[in-house]
Amino acid sequence: MALPPLDYFLTPAPAYGLVTPLGEIAQGLGQPAGAVQGSSVAPSHIIVVDDEHRPLGTLTLGQLWACHHAQGRSSGASAELRVFDCQLWLEPVVEVSASQALDIPALSNLGRLVQGMPSRPLVVVDSDGQYLGVLNPVRLLGWLALEAKSSAPELRLAGASASGAGATESSTALPPESAQGAGGQRAWVLELSHALKTPMTTLLGLSTLLLDSRVGQLNERQFRYVSLIQQAIRKLTGLVNLLIDWMRLEAGQISLSLERVYLQPLADELVPSFLSAQPALKTAATWAEEFSVCLATAEGWVQADPLRLRQSLHYVLGYLIAHGAIPAGLLVEPWGNWLSFTLWSSTAIANPGPPLGAAMPAERRSRPDPQPDPESLEGLGLGLARRFSQLQGGELSGYSTPTWGSRITLLLPTRASSASETVLVLLASASETLVEQVYSSLRGSPYRLAVAPSCQTMAALQARLSPPCTLIHWESLADAPTTATGCLALVQRLAIAGVVSLRSARASPDDGPSSGQGFDSNLNPNQAAADSGATLPKTLFTETLAQGLRPTLDQICLTPPVSLASLKGLTMLLLRPGKAEGVLPPLVQTWLQRYHCRLLQVDDLQQANLLSRVWQPQAVILDGAMPVSIAYLQALARQPDLARLPLLAPVPPVDWAAAQALNLPLVACPEVLTQPLPQALVSLVQAIALAPPAPAD
Repeated sequence: MALPPLDYFLTPAPAYGLVTPLGEIAQGLGQPAGAVQGSSVAPSHIIVVDDEHRPLGTLTLGQLWACHHAQGRSSGASAELRVFDCQLWLEPVVEVSASQALDIPALSNLGRLVQGMPSRPLVVVDSDGQYLGVLNPVRLLGWLALEAKSSAPELRLAGASASGAGATESSTALPPESAQGAGGQRAWVLELSHALKTPMTTLLGLSTLLLDSRVGQLNERQFRYVSLIQQAIRKLTGLVNLLIDWMRLEAGQISLSLERVYLQPLADELVPSFLSAQPALKTAATWAEEFSVCLATAEGWVQADPLRLRQSLHYVLGYLIAHGAIPAGLLVEPWGNWLSFTLWSSTAIANPGPPLGAAMPAERRSRPDPQPDPESLEGLGLGLARRFSQLQGGELSGYSTPTWGSRITLLLPTRASSASETVLVLLASASETLVEQVYSSLRGSPYRLAVAPSCQTMAALQARLSPPCTLIHWESLADAPTTATGCLALVQRLAIAGVVSLRSARASPDDGPSSGQGFDSNLNPNQAAADSGATLPKTLFTETLAQGLRPTLDQICLTPPVSLASLKGLTMLLLRPGKAEGVLPPLVQTWLQRYHCRLLQVDDLQQANLLSRVWQPQAVILDGAMPVSIAYLQALARQPDLARLPLLAPVPPVDWAAAQALNLPLVACPEVLTQPLPQALVSLVQAIALAPPAPAD
């Protein structure tokens, strides 16, 4: 395509000096559209210039019309108003110095500038700084989109960042057709967005003037209708702005300015700044008076982009209000190595869409590290909040339950020297009931809960947050592997530390494809772990989660690192139930003896009870290849000296809930069989420490 001259991309918006009377402007703009300084369309604003024809700013026609109309209604006006009388409403412009000789890189730079300054007119000036015209974003982006689709692979449209090797590699990794299609689609959305903003700005100004009593009185019905029109225009304008920001994010055109953001002023100004940007909510925002702020942190500031952080918090507030959840407060506190900004509501959100609660559709499960779905327009602001947090090295997480309401948290990194008494725990579950159960169990504890509603979100949060413990409820995740081997392989591939599998003790393969599909007791997880070379995660049953969750988290997150030196001098019973074959590998026994551990082998419960009284061992290993039966555990519970010792089960009982009901200090430690040495021995020592205390006589 031939390069057009610069005039092709300019709109000759009318320019007037400061001393021009408003009546002259009204007469000039009242002519037919084609007669207004060569323009083919009616302008929405004028450019104000100085004596040397250099641009000073812009005035909307709505404000000029209001001033001129008010002067006509005032009988006491002694002098005609001029442009300098309207300087109060003068808005800034962005000057662009350009030559008549253009090339593709110059046009691409102008296209990026248009997208970077969507709300301000781009005024083009010549080499002397004199006004030439206003850049037409619709015509410019449209021409760039056509050029990208035709024959310009080197064109960096809206879909490429301004510079940087990373963006170049990302672009060249795509097939030419895909790259051009993606760039053309983004350009089309940006072109449409800019085309919508001009008439919407005009409509918003005119509706504001209609509501001004100085222009004329409206009856009650007219006032209500105009107010509804204005609300609809504001909502549409906000949506267009969200789309523009999203496209700029996709194009890598938003850069951050990280600086110290002081928390107290940010919290104090949050609600007022939100309501000032949402005039339609001011009259109905009774919640603002009861909105509470709690800064539970010793740090008075955080390193962040103040604009993007404030925008993100505004997006979260808007999301809660749009879904009927009345905002109740802001809580700022440390979450491990992160600083959290939690906006909460006592109202639950029914069936929240992405990115908050819904599982990802099956057709999108192949995307690596998915982002919030921009196709869900209601969640677009929340998606932008997450993307802004990610640009600052943080994340976003949230959940909603009937009992505890809704909580959406922005996480930003804190200084490495900051010490925290709280621990971040990640829960991968799409079950509202389980999320509520886990949150209830962790209230009042040092643990803070982030929730991932799908495996792909879990992978993204895991990679960025690196939590010390991850709870996975496989049977509720729509995109989870359908076999135990697949689940173990996923855990191994993501290198998840401190993983704990949550499942129902009653789950079985007959319950259907979405129930019990993870670490099912009928799928032989020990064999699956051995076949895949992975480490078998710990398992907690949902029926006894309230009793077992806190001790398990304490053992994983709060227990000091264990060294093999802790094994020296231990005495342990190897209790083999009946005539069952032993399961403890001979190499593990050899290593235990190498650390001077005393191993006493016994297969009779009464004899084991006597040895326990004499030798006072530190633990008992149930050395059987088959899962120990409940009847055998009941018989063991009748041996008082034996029953008070930690009982380590490399092969856990099938009915774990029934086994726990016996109040024995029983701990599952399958890691002894699946982990390589010496990690298996460390897990053995950790299992002894994890054993619950024996009940008092």
